[in-house]
Formats: sequence, structure tokens, C-alpha cells
Amino acid sequence: MKLRWWQKMIKKVLCLFFMCMLSLTILSGCWDKKEPKELAIITSSLVDVTDTGYKGYLDLLQPKNKSSDESPSLVYAIEGKTIAEAVRNVTKSIDRAPYGSEIQATFFSEAYARKGIKDYLTYLMRDNYADERPLIMIIKGTNPSLIYNSEIGLSKNVGAFIQSLSRVQTGTTSFSVFNNALDISKDYYNPGKQPVAGVVEIVPNPTYLENDGGYAGKSVRTKENMAVVQGLAVFKDDKLVDFMDNIETRAFNFLTNKSVKALVSAELEGAYITGTFENAKSDIKISFVDNIVHVDVKVKAKMSLIQIEAPLDPKDMQINKKIETAVNDLVKTEILQTIQKVQTLKTDIFGFGNYCHAQCPENWKNIKEQWDDQYFANAVISVQVNTIVDRNGETDKNRTE
Repeated sequence: MKLRWWQKMIKKVLCLFFMCMLSLTILSGCWDKKEPKELAIITSSLVDVTDTGYKGYLDLLQPKNKSSDESPSLVYAIEGKTIAEAVRNVTKSIDRAPYGSEIQATFFSEAYARKGIKDYLTYLMRDNYADERPLIMIIKGTNPSLIYNSEIGLSKNVGAFIQSLSRVQTGTTSFSVFNNALDISKDYYNPGKQPVAGVVEIVPNPTYLENDGGYAGKSVRTKENMAVVQGLAVFKDDKLVDFMDNIETRAFNFLTNKSVKALVSAELEGAYITGTFENAKSDIKISFVDNIVHVDVKVKAKMSLIQIEAPLDPKDMQINKKIETAVNDLVKTEILQTIQKVQTLKTDIFGFGNYCHAQCPENWKNIKEQWDDQYFANAVISVQVNTIVDRNGETDKNRTE
């Protein structure tokens, strides 16, 4: 019997449906999948150097079936001729495959950063165990492993500590930078900007109780050292060349539009004023005069006053103008001094070269190979800062009046 056209259509649809169902059965899942319980989940790592290769540590997530009194992390030492070998050598002492997609921070020792991190960038691009998302931090000093035996605020592990600070500091002080591995890789291969990284310093813990005797009848658990995150590490190509303090880092964030909020305190007529510098935006213009680069920097921001010492009266418009002038002068001086310091290092971490490329492309073609050592280092810098006091804060009148 000859099938009608609609019967043929139904037959084709049913065949297509059964083929789709068969495909789902055959192709679902991953052929090389591993269950979470079969993985050693890395939350942070430390890379250091030896005379013959590399050493470091992996901070692994503690399995949930362990005792609640134990640390949520397990720290394992690693060593190898290369970074990739060192990571895989952890399987000599743990019975799970390393898993790096949950890593939150990677630390470099100062010695390794000064030697050069190019091999890490190569490893990052080639090894499926590596991940470009973790924040890169440089640990100052000669004993970087102390990071895993130091107070880390309220966080459960070091990686979570760095991630939390990246959110908190960006909206409060702007005293640090938080760049991930991908950011650093991009800057390394960018001829118009050099890389920077965040900095961690291990310092004595002022709340450390040596005998751990408790306080007010309660148990107090403290460690002898604590991790402090502030400042930035300056790179030239792949090598660490210097550090910048928190004030210089704040100026860097103003220049690169990385500051959401920053705390600024200025002196005026023998008293101090403190406010939040909000949404600072920089406008950078590049020009050439007699083959010398001129960089014109203009920074605009709003400032909310949060504390004013007597006898300053914020209700007085003349005092307001003086406050704006004092803040403008302070921030201008900090920015100018920061740029001049970096010029002596001959490494353009601000990305002025990118502005030159965009604004003066013909000049850039001829000078990009000498940008850091010659043109940036000898550039003439001018800085203007325009701050508007957006809110005066509370008056000295009683709120009930």
C-alpha cells in the first residue's frame, strides 16, 4: 500500500527522534571524566627556585569526610626540574590527580620573580593542568613558604584570602593590585605596557600569644606571623626589578583607572582631612616635541569627606575650596613622584606606550623598540588633578534639632 505524504513525514520524524535519542545515549558524558572525590583540588600554589630546578607548594582542599577540627587545607611540597614536572610529582605522596581549575592564587617567591617568570608563562599556555585565572602575587623576602603558616584573616585558605582582599581593597583603599595570570601574560607580550603583580609580605603578628593561654577565659588561636597584602611588584619584561609601596600603588591605580574607591588623607592648616576618592578617571595625551615624548595626565575624581579635624569647618565654602586644593596638590605630587620613580627603572607599567600607539601611530612604528629604555625614561610629564568635594558629611549640629 502506498503511503500518503503525511505518513511519510511522520515516519521521517520518528526516525530522526530515535536517532537523536541514540546519540544522547552514546555521546553523553566525557570519556576521561573524573569524579571530584578522585581529584586533588588545588586552591593555591607557590613557585620557587632551586639550584637545579623548581620547588614549591600546593595547597589542596581537604576532603569533607575529614574531622571538622582539622585545617580545611592540606599543603604538599613539590620539586622538579620544570614546573610541570614539579606539579605532577605531587602524586608521589597523594593518591589523587592534581586539578588546577579551582586555583585562586599563585605565589612567586621574590627569588624566582627576579630570575624571570617567562618559563611559567610558557607553562601556562601549554599545560592543561595550568589555569590563567588565578591571581599572581609576589612574596617578598627569603622565606616564602611562611605564607602557609601565617594568619590569613577570616579566610579558610590562602587562595580564598587573596580573592577576598581583591574585592575588599579595590573598594576601600586601592593600596594593592590584583592581576591574574592572563593579565600578566597580555602585558608581557604587549610592547606598550609592562607587567605588574600584587605583593604579599610576611610580618610578625602583633596579636600572637606565645603560650596560647587564651583571653578572657576563651581559647585564642594565633600564629606567629601574618600575611599583609599591599603594594605592587614592578617587572621589566619577565623579571622583577623593584617594589612600590602602598601610596605609589594608589597613584598607579589612579593612572590606570583601576581604583573604585581610595582612602586619601591630606593636611590643611595643621589639621587632617580624610575622604574617599571615588571613581578616579585619568585622561592621558601623548605628543612629541623635538623627538621628546610629552605625557599630559589629567585625573578627575569625586571626594566624599568622612573625617575632618577641628578647627576646619566644611560648611565654609572657602574651607571647601582649600580642601579641594590640598587634595589636588597631594594627589598630583604622589602621581608625579610615582611616574618619575618608574622612569628611573625604564619600564612603562602605566601603558603610556599604548596611548602613544593609538594617538601617534606613525611615531610609534619608529620608536616602539626603544620605548622603555629611551622614550618613556626621558619623557616630560605634566599632571593635573581636579577633585570635587561631593558631600560635606555631618555638621556639628545636634541631629535632634
